[in-house]
Amino acid sequence: MAAASLRRNTVWNLAEVAASSLVLFVLYRLILDRLGVTALGIWSLVLATISFARFADLGAASSLGRYVALAQAKGEDEHGALLYVETALITNALLYLSLGLILYWPAWWALGLVTDGVATEQARELLPFAVGVFVLQNVASVLTSALIGFHLSYQKSMLMLVALAIQAAVALTTIGSLGLRGVALAQIAQYLLLLVFGWCLAIRASTGKFRFALPHRMGLKPLRDLIGFGLRLQALNLALFLYDPATKFVLTATLGLATLGIYEAASRGIQQVRQLVTAPSQNLTPLFTAELHTNPSGVHVIYERSFVAIFLASAASMGAMSIGSPVISFIWFGQFNPIFVVFSVILAAGWFVNMITVPAFHLGIAAARIRWNIMGCAVISLLGPASAYLLAGSFGAPGGAVGIMSAVIAGSLITAIMNVKDAKIKFLPPLGRFRGTTRQLLRIGS
Repeated sequence: MAAASLRRNTVWNLAEVAASSLVLFVLYRLILDRLGVTALGIWSLVLATISFARFADLGAASSLGRYVALAQAKGEDEHGALLYVETALITNALLYLSLGLILYWPAWWALGLVTDGVATEQARELLPFAVGVFVLQNVASVLTSALIGFHLSYQKSMLMLVALAIQAAVALTTIGSLGLRGVALAQIAQYLLLLVFGWCLAIRASTGKFRFALPHRMGLKPLRDLIGFGLRLQALNLALFLYDPATKFVLTATLGLATLGIYEAASRGIQQVRQLVTAPSQNLTPLFTAELHTNPSGVHVIYERSFVAIFLASAASMGAMSIGSPVISFIWFGQFNPIFVVFSVILAAGWFVNMITVPAFHLGIAAARIRWNIMGCAVISLLGPASAYLLAGSFGAPGGAVGIMSAVIAGSLITAIMNVKDAKIKFLPPLGRFRGTTRQLLRIGS
């Protein structure tokens, strides 16, 4: 990818994350102000419950970007890459519609296990909407993956900016009358827009023309390729996937829905800032892949530069989130919420360590050695809920957060240290690299 194209993708990726953070901030403030913290906990729990269906994912969307890029690199005809996109779209649509229907009643039953009374009724009323959000989100992910594969992640980001504006508009106009159902409808509108216009952009990227035709083709070879490689990536996704719903169930069972709502607010705030820092890292996998094939001795340069840049940005952003958490508490909750502040500081420390391991994570995927990625994610998913349960019982909300973040730190370091060891690279770059990057940033700032 040309340097200018890479810069354009990076700039628009950052703009997307910044806009997403702003919409999330406004949306959460709206929910907390009009519906209360318990409502936020209910919405988080319902989405986490239905998301268990991701265990049956075949990995078509995850592997699509690789095969779209590969089809273009091989110079296949204009419809070669598009056949992969159509195959992935139809596969995910059929799969997730089926999963949503199958999981509905088990999820309805499971919600009754961790809630009671009015909360149970509200959670079950939201379930059909959550299923709709879940299905559309996973089908639309095919198009975002395809655009990245076409080296058009800036178009994906532009489209996401429009979708976020639609989401915010729908939420603002419906939450007063429909409550949490308005939040769900806003997300449904967002993913519908991504689905329709993302498909049009994928057609244009492949054929060079703007037109609309319903996806109707499935190729046997694309299906084999997507599922074959996708299942390997899915092993990685599944190793991490359990983390979110399992920890939320544990926090609900041990600390209650109100505390889960506070945790959700702190977690989503931290995650949005994390995405702002790590968004450009989606370009690291193709960069590492190209370097491994053309100039293996130069891989360490890309790793060191990306590590230092992410380290400095992570330290600044997570430090700011910790220091600014009391202010965010006043904005979101209308008062100083000590539990929110404690959650924010603990989560910022844990995710800082995770963020600096991102280059090593992508290095493992580029080198097709993902066993340590899987191992690290498995540690996070298994150790996180278990340690949260043990520590929350003894130390309350702070203990639960420490338990979760201990697992995040341990799993992230396992992946990073072992991946760079396999690549014969040092995990921590030399001090001179930090000094040089800092001087460059200061010159740019001046």
